[in-house]
Amino acid sequence: MDKIDSLDRKILKIVIGNARIPSKDVALECGVSRAAIHQRLQRMLEQIPEVVECHYTTGPYTMLIKLYARDNEHLMRLLNDRIQMIPGVTGTETLISLDHSINREIPINPDAADTVAKE
Repeated sequence: MDKIDSLDRKILKIVIGNARIPSKDVALECGVSRAAIHQRLQRMLEQIPEVVECHYTTGPYTMLIKLYARDNEHLMRLLNDRIQMIPGVTGTETLISLDHSINREIPINPDAADTVAKE
């Protein structure tokens, strides 16, 4: 992973303190553009190619990260040597997907929601 600089640390501290904070508010607090915030957050996880998705969440967790591991040993190395070494990560909880039954994308826009609701 590239070095985490003082701006990265500040961004992580803000986001860890409030995972629901809009990027524009983080940008305002840090004195940089919203695009810079987005790029820096992306860069901090793109160094781990096994990570395929990263979501900010509601509830007790800050983020949900989906990653692929070859086996349990690979998963443990990713968690212990990579994910948990990221400054600001205080813990992880792991769920393993055994299989999936639905894999689809749906349009999310006001017109589509009305169409689905009426059917």
